[in-house]
Amino acid sequence: MGRPCKKCNDERKLIENATKEHAEIKKIVNENQDILLSKLKDYKNQRSYLKVLCNRPNGCNQEYEIRAQKIKAGQLHGCDKYVRGGITNKKNLKMKLNRC
Repeated sequence: MGRPCKKCNDERKLIENATKEHAEIKKIVNENQDILLSKLKDYKNQRSYLKVLCNRPNGCNQEYEIRAQKIKAGQLHGCDKYVRGGITNKKNLKMKLNRC
């Protein structure tokens, strides 16, 4: 059995890479207590939009779409951004920013 043709070899590499990238993205999403709803077949490249469900304790429990590259950069849905760091509402956030 000889080497596969270039087209078959490229397709195989794309599938392997997509599988590895999807697993990495799923791990990042799960670490942030969210749920990745998109399947492997929906992932094409870094610019693909993936569906994620916000499942954090103080989150909004809503579904949103985000690019794969944003997930890898750590820029997930910020519904709890006022809760992090003891900031419970926008008024307290403004007060905290004014002190800086």
